[in-house]
Amino acid sequence: MGEKSKSTEMREILTTPGVAAGVGAGDSLCAKLIEQAGFDFVWSSSLCVSASFAIPDAKVVIQVLEERIYVNSNQS
Repeated sequence: MGEKSKSTEMREILTTPGVAAGVGAGDSLCAKLIEQAGFDFVWSSSLCVSASFAIPDAKVVIQVLEERIYVNSNQS
């Protein structure tokens, strides 16, 4: 069949014994570079995004949502 969904891949990472290495991305370019570097997963948080935009964490909701859409759409 086709490729596994991202949620299936993450579920496998979380249920596999051992340590998984992931890195936080503040934007889609960073996420792509992290993926290409071979890390097990990429995560995003409001802190990552607010730091990349140099704005307070409390005012970043829209940017977080937009970046998560880009991060998700730019990964394999």
